[in-house]
Amino acid sequence: GSTKEVRSRISKGWKTYFAMKVLLCRRSISLKRRLALYEATVTSGVLWCSEYWALREADKQFLKTAQNKILRKIVGIRRHEDQPRVDWVITSTRSARKIAEASGVRCWLTFHADNKWRWAGHVARMKSTEWVWKVAAWRDEQGQELQQGHRALRSRPGRWTNWEDPVKI
Repeated sequence: GSTKEVRSRISKGWKTYFAMKVLLCRRSISLKRRLALYEATVTSGVLWCSEYWALREADKQFLKTAQNKILRKIVGIRRHEDQPRVDWVITSTRSARKIAEASGVRCWLTFHADNKWRWAGHVARMKSTEWVWKVAAWRDEQGQELQQGHRALRSRPGRWTNWEDPVKI
């Protein structure tokens, strides 16, 4: 499912970060340019085709944590000797996020949601005979097709995480 894909994409994002670490963390290059490079390489790689993900809360937290860690490394806020690690993580994450936001870096969760809504609008405007529309209205694990815009509820406790759940109103 999406959890495996999210973890795979984040792993690729870390590989991209480490491949470009010399440039992303070089203080002689302006922070704005380094963050633009991060956005063009790491963010683009992690969120490639993310509009198809059906994220669970754990996936969202994993994305948020990974982005925060990478941003902290790029911004390079150093920890004071007597500063507790937890305090440093909290303050440096806030600072890194504020700097990144000012530089135009997109939050991965917001970017994912925007992509998903854009894709959902695109699919909604298609004819129901198009294969993409048919695939987007996919069947669940039990083979029950989407009927009259509603899917049968799961017989056991809990529900499936479906692609379209976040875009329903």
